[in-house]
Amino acid sequence: MDKKSFKDLMPAMYRHKGEWQGTYTHLSADGVILDHHESRVICAFPEQGDYAYLQYNHFIWPDGREEKLSLPGPFRDNKLWWDTPSFHGCAWEREDSM
Repeated sequence: MDKKSFKDLMPAMYRHKGEWQGTYTHLSADGVILDHHESRVICAFPEQGDYAYLQYNHFIWPDGREEKLSLPGPFRDNKLWWDTPSFHGCAWEREDSM
């Protein structure tokens, strides 16, 4: 796959490249905290291989629980696709003129 075409077709997604650390807080519709945990997220765009996008999530809860997820995404039909046990779907970007 031509990485330049991916950058051109999904520039907003490509700007996610890098590592982020912070806190996820999940709220109910009423504003009640349902879950709260620390996170480390790495978004990468490999130059070679089957995937145009790789996301690695590491979540840590106050009670010591941890969860590590890998979200590889191939790029086809001008969309980024995921099909993993934790996430299934696709992403695309629209043109500004739409």
